[in-house]
Amino acid sequence: MIPTPPIVKRDLAEPPDLVIVPEGSFLMGGIAEDKFVSAVELPQHRVTLKDSFALAKAPVTRREWLLLMGSLPPGELDELGECCPVVNVTFPEVMAYLRELSA
Repeated sequence: MIPTPPIVKRDLAEPPDLVIVPEGSFLMGGIAEDKFVSAVELPQHRVTLKDSFALAKAPVTRREWLLLMGSLPPGELDELGECCPVVNVTFPEVMAYLRELSA
């Protein structure tokens, strides 16, 4: 287990780097002729985004989560280092994180 220093809940010093995903249409999925495609990627289909949105460039790290939320989610593995992404989080936990981030 890699020790993590105690962290007091506070705002992130720097917000995450974001990219804008623009509205529009694109083809998603693979083509059957591709020997590396798996069944979950078929069939190829058109996806339309009606609104643009912002997306973080990198996964949320354990340290970032701790800085904002004050503790790791219950399902998080203790043996991971603080630079590792947060894993085993539920949808409600993610929504709580996003609410705090947006506050």
